[in-house]
Amino acid sequence: MVSIESYELNYNIFLSEQELFSNLICYGSGIVNESVGLISINEAVKDTIMTYLGKVTAAIQKAWERFKEIVTRAVDVTFLKSIYKKINEVEDPGFTMIDYKTYNLDKLDTITLVPFNYEEMKQYLISQEIFLNKYYAEINSKSTGSTIAEQIENIVITSKGDIKCTKEILQKMYKFVSVDFKSKVSKIEQDLKTVNSSNKAIEQIIQSMPSEQVSKEAVLIYENYITEDDSVKFKDDEKKKSNTDLVKNVTVYMKACTDILSGKMKVLKDAYAQDMKCIKHFIKPEKDESGESKAEETDISSNNIKI
Repeated sequence: MVSIESYELNYNIFLSEQELFSNLICYGSGIVNESVGLISINEAVKDTIMTYLGKVTAAIQKAWERFKEIVTRAVDVTFLKSIYKKINEVEDPGFTMIDYKTYNLDKLDTITLVPFNYEEMKQYLISQEIFLNKYYAEINSKSTGSTIAEQIENIVITSKGDIKCTKEILQKMYKFVSVDFKSKVSKIEQDLKTVNSSNKAIEQIIQSMPSEQVSKEAVLIYENYITEDDSVKFKDDEKKKSNTDLVKNVTVYMKACTDILSGKMKVLKDAYAQDMKCIKHFIKPEKDESGESKAEETDISSNNIKI
């Protein structure tokens, strides 16, 4: 099931791409019809691409902040510290976990974002399918028809079923949510640093683009748009395909990065929430004077990134 955070992130990326291409189509039309000055158009094209990067970054930042808000809540940290002795003294938890998912999160560590290197990867940025096939073959969603997030889940979830909770399992869950989970979050932070460095690399390329290339980018997108119809279509051999469409290449890279980040954060959030829920079933959080739980249930449904 798609989480609210993943849906919102993907929707914001979609809107950013739509705005980017819509503006570039207009600029391309202006260049082809010679209705505007090239100097002003070139600057507008660059600004449009930079705005797109800024909006994608803001969307990732929002998803990251929401992720941290859910999994690093002070109330949960306090609760975990308060039950340390009880967890160590438990003999038989006395309950069975229904449809419990077993995660191998070490596999998640092998899925890391690849820094943007245009000269090296542009031949693979023709489409997201080709890019994933090259750099993330194990999570290429096109191979199974499922989303990237679902592919990541398939990689790290090793089993699902009813499991009787033992002393060892309960203590392992406690260690994960109170200690080990932090190292998994740090891996996400490394991915975010990769996004930041990639953004800088893209910005440098955009700012150094000669006027002719800027105009060509806008015209290329415009021509691709006006030539779309329902008549006979063609599929060129991979070697014959043009790799000059920098804007499209950048959007393919950014979309793949956000999908992978979103999937990784969802898996980590779900694993954390599941174990917290089991621990809180064994040891109910204390109530304050108003009757509210001091440690609320974790909600499991639910151009520089600040880390």
